[in-house]
Amino acid sequence: REPEAGAARCRAALDALAVRLGRRLPRPLEAADAVKALSAQLFAEDGFRGNEVDYYAPQNSLLDRVLESRTGIPISLSVLFAAVCRRVGVQLDMIGLPGHFLLATRPTPTTPRTFVDVFNGGRLLGLRECEEIVTSYGIGWSDSMVTPVPMSEVWTRMVRNLHNASWRAGDVTNARLLEHLLACCSASTTAA
Repeated sequence: REPEAGAARCRAALDALAVRLGRRLPRPLEAADAVKALSAQLFAEDGFRGNEVDYYAPQNSLLDRVLESRTGIPISLSVLFAAVCRRVGVQLDMIGLPGHFLLATRPTPTTPRTFVDVFNGGRLLGLRECEEIVTSYGIGWSDSMVTPVPMSEVWTRMVRNLHNASWRAGDVTNARLLEHLLACCSASTTAA
């Protein structure tokens, strides 16, 4: 595969999803409206879903494959969802809970944050449901757990997931290449 062609196909697919989303959004635009509409579009209409059958497969961490198969893991589905929302003018925060990855709208003086669990069909959550997710893993809750994660950390986590999936699949060559990429990610975040 040609990387540039794959990136162009991904951008075109994300653009097409955003065009469809934009047609159904009311004006003035509220972030909560966008996440509700995109959840319906992606999960109810288009059949996107969390890959519960083969969670650790490498393709779950590759955006082009997630777009093709319509399955992914929480972080890759979150990146896809946030990229579509960004194209219609809605910025979402990445939330790296222990054991799970979510998105969140940004709060306003009149509207609390809405959390989006893209792995589970775009389910909309409040802070209490986020706490329930964390405590279900036997981990104590702290409000700091819903602090937005910087994109550099999101990309590092995605590369780490792909690295781990490659090792599990026995793809030692790819796993070693990804180790070098992880080292570069680590070096760039320490230099920043």
